[in-house]
Amino acid sequence: MQCTVALLQLASESDIIRSQKKGIVACRQAKEMGADIVLFPEMWSIGYEKSKMVSVFAIDQTSEYVQSFCALAKELEMAMVLTYLARGEKKPKNMAVVIDRSGTIILEYAKVHTCSFVDGTEVALAAGERFVTADLQLKGGSIRVGVMTCFDREFPESARILASQGAELIFVPNACDIKHDRELGDVRFCQLRARAFENMVGIVLANYPRPSHDGHSVALMPNGMPIVTADESEQVVIASFDIDALRSWRQKEVWGIKNIKTDIKYD
Repeated sequence: MQCTVALLQLASESDIIRSQKKGIVACRQAKEMGADIVLFPEMWSIGYEKSKMVSVFAIDQTSEYVQSFCALAKELEMAMVLTYLARGEKKPKNMAVVIDRSGTIILEYAKVHTCSFVDGTEVALAAGERFVTADLQLKGGSIRVGVMTCFDREFPESARILASQGAELIFVPNACDIKHDRELGDVRFCQLRARAFENMVGIVLANYPRPSHDGHSVALMPNGMPIVTADESEQVVIASFDIDALRSWRQKEVWGIKNIKTDIKYD
């Protein structure tokens, strides 16, 4: 079974209506390019603008923004990983939903590791409380998928929890320099490859292009090797996974969660 993912490395827009319209155009383009799934960058509804991380810009699943993509997924028979600033009980949340090819939301995930850096990033947001997976039905069969958003990928536990729940493919909506960080260089890129290898999962990351971030959206095989890596420009990137080969490799190799020792005693 083949699974083709479109990474939407798109420049953000100034408001939610523009984001919605640009996203719809990109999804149609992705369908023409043969995509089974499209992945948006982090918080596409507001373009990851820190000044907009407040309740007035938050929406829910009944909003025109979310429902328009559900209708489009059904029309195109194409799954989507959609991101937005979501309403919460007390604070907004950094949300990603997986919409299947029938237009149904099958997974809802709020970013667990919110970024409370010195510049105040995401301090206005409520953190999610758990990682979740779901079976995503594609044309040729189903795959087990999960989501970890941006900063989540810097913690080994995020991918490991998803892997322990059976994830075969992990989606990463992103909004930071992933390969050419001024201080870290390509550490984050190498780190992401390690997340794939140590858990034997495919990983797909969609990032914003220059000038806001450095692009380099990437799809990784479960051995950590890139299928495709984008440059820094705005583009729709296509990556195709051979799911049968992925499963065969996971079955015969020794990494991932299968050989973890759970009875180790520490002094």
